[in-house]
Amino acid sequence: MRPFLLVSNRYTIKKVYLDNSGSNSEDLVCNLTHSVAVDFDYKEGMVYWSDVQSQGSTINRISIDTKDCVKDEEVIKLPLFPSLVKPLLRN
Repeated sequence: MRPFLLVSNRYTIKKVYLDNSGSNSEDLVCNLTHSVAVDFDYKEGMVYWSDVQSQGSTINRISIDTKDCVKDEEVIKLPLFPSLVKPLLRN
């Protein structure tokens, strides 16, 4: 496995490779609303993240080996109160 960092810009999660062979990065997850936190389970090979929305937030996961931004799996749906979510969605 090539060494990489997981990077999120709120709307996508990318694998950014740290070596100089091949492409520099690839999209892992696309079309997110407001990803806030990203974590990686090395043993299981799964990436987890939260996607904050005013209608309710989710915790999702996807295999690190996924190609071409395929559909992720929703793990938990959290009904958050709008007053708690609005400060996060301001930007």
